[in-house]
Amino acid sequence: MLCSVVPTNSGLFKPAAPLQGRRVLVVEDEYLIAAELEEAIREAGGRVIGPVANPEDASKKIASEDVECATVDIKLGAAATFAVAVELQAHGIPFIFVTGYDRTIVPSEFSGVQRLVKPVMPDDLIRHLIELT
Repeated sequence: MLCSVVPTNSGLFKPAAPLQGRRVLVVEDEYLIAAELEEAIREAGGRVIGPVANPEDASKKIASEDVECATVDIKLGAAATFAVAVELQAHGIPFIFVTGYDRTIVPSEFSGVQRLVKPVMPDDLIRHLIELT
């Protein structure tokens, strides 16, 4: 029986659990989007912290859990907020924005933070989270 080998850099190779138990905080106030993010992270072997829908609950999770990285929606509730991003940055926790907002709304202090535009493809989300950890 012959066996074919797929090079890991071919784009065709996908590890079974690329996030391997990494703890990912999900900050998202839209239930269906939060559920999709949670499912993608779990299927990739990650451990989801949350999801949380507001800056206060995110703060509690950051303080009480061993967060390794995070996905952050810019709009929580009625307005854009960067409070969670500021707190994650202060704790040295890498994160990505998952949002429908244009890059122009993002303050310059977060210009280096990756931004995924909703709707997010699961493979894109996982690839970006792997790059953070």
